[in-house]
Amino acid sequence: MVTLTAEQVAYGYGDEADVVDGLDLTIAPGRITALIGPNGSGKSTAVRLLAGLLRPRRGRVTVDGVDMTGLNARERASHIAVVPQSWLVVPQVTVESFVFGGRYPHLGFWRRVTTQDRAAVQSALERTGVAEWRGRMLAELSGGERQRVRVARAIAQEAPVLLCDEPTGSLDLAHKIELLEQLAELAGAGRTVLLVTHELNLASQFGEHLVVLESGRAVASGNSDEVLRPEVVGPVFGDRIHYARYPRPNGQGPPLLAPWRGL
Repeated sequence: MVTLTAEQVAYGYGDEADVVDGLDLTIAPGRITALIGPNGSGKSTAVRLLAGLLRPRRGRVTVDGVDMTGLNARERASHIAVVPQSWLVVPQVTVESFVFGGRYPHLGFWRRVTTQDRAAVQSALERTGVAEWRGRMLAELSGGERQRVRVARAIAQEAPVLLCDEPTGSLDLAHKIELLEQLAELAGAGRTVLLVTHELNLASQFGEHLVVLESGRAVASGNSDEVLRPEVVGPVFGDRIHYARYPRPNGQGPPLLAPWRGL
């Protein structure tokens, strides 16, 4: 099992001030770590730093103690799979071909696709419920359908670390729950899973460890009971939030937060 760590990481774009500043973060295996924060808090930049796609101005990111800056693209991909928030360009390929791209770190320059590769892709297609689309072009799919295909590709990659940047953003409620249950299953099997989300109730339900990001810094961390409290959430997300509990037959569930319109 693999641990991903950020140590005093800072990053800014061009000559701009740092959007991530002094970030300390440990993403442990066997659980979902939920990174929450308001818009513009640096969540997506943090994901790119953790994935080794950006080089820190200061500090370092390590995967099991190895500095990410010393790894090439294939080596990074063998450790970390990323589900990005959006597409810059939709590839003109079929669903199956796109998911096969997740096998990149396992393929040498001349290596052919093996039975193991095909099995990994088939399992990922079935697990995410997109197998029936295998012959369709990505461009034909809706935003939510494409997101499920992105998750399938990340699963097919079979990397020990999975970084998901707002993976539920374009999904309906049923598919949100389905996806998060899949992530919980992967974490339970020993994967290291980061869930970046602005949906506090999903973080409450599925995040076993929550980290609050504000202005590029981790300002609070702990379980949902420790983090989703008025004195923690209020200064970051505002005070128009109603706090309650999910009802459960055997007692109180995790925190439930709702927007408070007032009178």
